[in-house]
Amino acid sequence: MLFINQNTILCDIVEDNPNLIPVLARFGIRLGLGDKSVKQICNEYNINDDFFIVMVNTYMNEHYFPESKVKSFNINDILLYLERSNSYYLGAMLPNIESHLNAFINTSKNQNEKVESIIKLFENFKKRLSAQIDEDSYFFPQFRLIASKESEMASFDINSYKEDNEDFVMLLHEIKHIMTKYLKGAFNDNLCHAVLFSLHSLEKDMVQNLRIRSRILFPVVSNFRLVK
Repeated sequence: MLFINQNTILCDIVEDNPNLIPVLARFGIRLGLGDKSVKQICNEYNINDDFFIVMVNTYMNEHYFPESKVKSFNINDILLYLERSNSYYLGAMLPNIESHLNAFINTSKNQNEKVESIIKLFENFKKRLSAQIDEDSYFFPQFRLIASKESEMASFDINSYKEDNEDFVMLLHEIKHIMTKYLKGAFNDNLCHAVLFSLHSLEKDMVQNLRIRSRILFPVVSNFRLVK
């Protein structure tokens, strides 16, 4: 497995792992990295370098997750990362998928009976994602209040936020399954591949974020409640 540290030249890693570019964007880091190390970049952007390193290593290595270390991070850093992830989903990833998917559907609609299933699944996914982001907009400010000890939150139940927070990502996998196994007739291969690649990218990113939620955010918030 490949890991970065404070001395890693960030540009070298990003060149070989362009899927990290959205992660950099969530930290406000723009391309034009030069030959600067991770520590230099983090200092330049006023980023907690330990937090940045853990997030990047987690993204690159599916089974890497130093829970004991990450739970000590500032909850505001975690929430800001997740909020920027939500913005990226809505502002970049979903429009990209829709663009490719609509073009694919327009060339395949009369020849593939599974197209309607794909449309319904994707619309369902968008609704579920939107609902989760709405929940985040409600709960994240409350998490910040808990962390700052400005609110007792007597009626707050973390389980009310955790419920039904993961399974909708499987809808992306279902769409990929239909497209790889059941498509028939004439369709545009390039558009099909573009849809699949973009779906896979979003699914992978969201799975990583769900790990951050379930293994860092929820325990941290629960711990604040216990301490109070």
